[in-house]
Amino acid sequence: MGAGVYGGFGNTHGFTTIKNSNINDDNYLQHKLNYIYNGKKDFIPKNTVFKNKPKSIAGGGSSKPLRVEKQLIKKYGGKSGDWSKQAVKIESQKYIFDIHFYKKGKNQYMAKVKSRKEKD
Repeated sequence: MGAGVYGGFGNTHGFTTIKNSNINDDNYLQHKLNYIYNGKKDFIPKNTVFKNKPKSIAGGGSSKPLRVEKQLIKKYGGKSGDWSKQAVKIESQKYIFDIHFYKKGKNQYMAKVKSRKEKD
C-alpha cells in the first residue's frame, strides 16, 4: 500500500491519501468530498485515510433507526436493513473533520462534512 500527503489544487491542508485502493474499503474516503466552510469552497481528496474506524450511528449496526432509509432505497437500491449512517474522523495537517455518510455494503454515499476544527 502506498500512501502520500495530498495538498494540491488550492487545497493545502495536507491529507494522507492512499495510492492503492485494494485495501479495506472501511479505511478511506471513496470519493472526493467537496464542501463549503465559512463561505470558502474546499475539498477532501478521494482516498483520504480515516483516522478511526467508521462508527454506525443509525440503521444497521446501531440501535437508532435510519429515518431516510426508504429514500435511499428508492434512489440507490437495496432493501430494508442494508443501509446505515456512518461517522468518522479525518485529519489533515491543519484540521480535524467529522464526516458522516450513508453506507450500503462496501459503498459510501452522500458524504458530508459535519464539522471542521483547527488542530491545536
